[in-house]
Amino acid sequence: MSTCCESSTEKRYSRNKKIVRTWSKEEDQMLLSAIEAYGNNWNEIAKAVPSRSRKQCRERFLNNLSNANEKKQWTIFEDAIILSQRNILGNKWTQISQYLNGRSPNAVKNRYFGHLKRLGITESDITASVLSQKSISAFAPVCHELYCIV
Repeated sequence: MSTCCESSTEKRYSRNKKIVRTWSKEEDQMLLSAIEAYGNNWNEIAKAVPSRSRKQCRERFLNNLSNANEKKQWTIFEDAIILSQRNILGNKWTQISQYLNGRSPNAVKNRYFGHLKRLGITESDITASVLSQKSISAFAPVCHELYCIV
């Protein structure tokens, strides 16, 4: 029987005493090959990745491996959308993520709870931050002294 201290990077116990293993590169490759072969048929995909369940395969692909997910830094405008839409929709992360191209529902939820809520950032904080930023537009206002007639 394995213990929780056997290999801290490979296996650990979750709250409900199931062993949680990190995904290996081989498993990721098997998953991507199965998705190419079976599309979104998660039952068939799980059979092709025998060490993982249907739910694990789906979540791994949608949250980590899908090309649709952006790996770039979050912008202040995305934060504003998350906060405003959460005030309207509540914790409906799938619906909120539809306003943010390239962001999965899980990424949006993690951004909200892991950054915005934890730091106590509000919509008014973001609005003030946006208004205080200098314009980088090519059409910035011109100095009025240029119009003085001598």
